[in-house]
Amino acid sequence: MKQKADIKKPSVWLVMVLCALIVFLGIGNHLGVLGDLQFKLGPYFSHHWMSWAGAAFIAVYLPIHHYLRVRNPRRYFTLLKFHIYGNLTAVAFITVHFSQHVSRPSEFYPDLGTGVALYATAFLLVFTGILLSFGFLRTRRPWWRYIHTSLASAFYVVIVIHVLHGLEVI
Repeated sequence: MKQKADIKKPSVWLVMVLCALIVFLGIGNHLGVLGDLQFKLGPYFSHHWMSWAGAAFIAVYLPIHHYLRVRNPRRYFTLLKFHIYGNLTAVAFITVHFSQHVSRPSEFYPDLGTGVALYATAFLLVFTGILLSFGFLRTRRPWWRYIHTSLASAFYVVIVIHVLHGLEVI
């Protein structure tokens, strides 16, 4: 007997397609296929605004998501969709920023120390989130949820250090 798809849950295929698009977006931006994303919007470049929007969404939405999920568990699947698709969009914005920096010529290459740590943390958050959301980690699920939550905490620490480093405070 064939089971019906649960329309409440996010589609694993749509998430995989979005992840592939994020990879192609990063590679395309790195190769310059997307055009010039190094234009100014006010005092900052466009890719900076995109990364700030992405990081701000993650930083602001995660505590809101947790609060709403605990307060109203019946809305879990609605919140989960917003959590997954919103965070994937945020990571796409951050990917544009990161790929813009790594595509710079060697004489203008930035110090990527905190940026690499931040991008790795965001990548691992997405990776563990997908594994948890779609049931790929049926064994030791509480342990993986702990890792996912710990990565979110690490994201907050690294984003603060990255911003302070970018502002040349540290």
